[in-house]
Amino acid sequence: TSGTDLIIAIMCFWFFYQLNRRKDGQQTTFLMKYHFLFLGFATLSGGLFGHAFLYLVNDWWKLPGWYMSMISIMFIERAAIEHSAKVFKPKLIKALLALNIIELVVIAILTGITINFKFVQFHSFYGLVCIVFPFHLYVYSKTKNLGSKWTLAGIFVMMLGAPAFNIPIIIHEFFNHKDLSHVIIMLSTWCLYKGALHLNDQTTPSPLRNTSPKTPSPLRGTSPKRGRV
Repeated sequence: TSGTDLIIAIMCFWFFYQLNRRKDGQQTTFLMKYHFLFLGFATLSGGLFGHAFLYLVNDWWKLPGWYMSMISIMFIERAAIEHSAKVFKPKLIKALLALNIIELVVIAILTGITINFKFVQFHSFYGLVCIVFPFHLYVYSKTKNLGSKWTLAGIFVMMLGAPAFNIPIIIHEFFNHKDLSHVIIMLSTWCLYKGALHLNDQTTPSPLRNTSPKTPSPLRGTSPKRGRV
């Protein structure tokens, strides 16, 4: 289990490196590369303190990895919201970006108080299934953006891996149900990376879309000149 965690971490760090090299100035690229960076640190922490050296530490050592996991979900949520600015009104986008921060803070506080991984799982489920998937689905239905298509595939694959994580099936002495779920996560993460590479492909243009370059910021709102439904 620790081994597959480390493989996921290496993949995420490589994806971060590749996206960081693009230097395209796009907000979605900026957000997705930090999604992979924090996901890499989260899985690295989980592999070390959640599995390999669990017998040496207490549950408090799991918190840094859990928080980094939640931050990674925040970044992919924000990327989906920013990406959907192609088709949604600016006021709605700004409200969703603000709610994204509130959501993270509330779940982080509850996790810190209870030291309960269930809140981390809920945050991941809510972020990926209730935010990222429907936003990209709607954008894809309007623009046929290839990045959204790959992202949808990644989320779908990840949803397939959720039951594998929770059903204790021992495939081999050195490969249990958690390892199987990690392999599925590897495939999902690769799909999300492919999606990140194509989020800024040319799609159906919006007449009000502001295409001027902007300095990326992980927490900023969107331009009031962006397109609307």
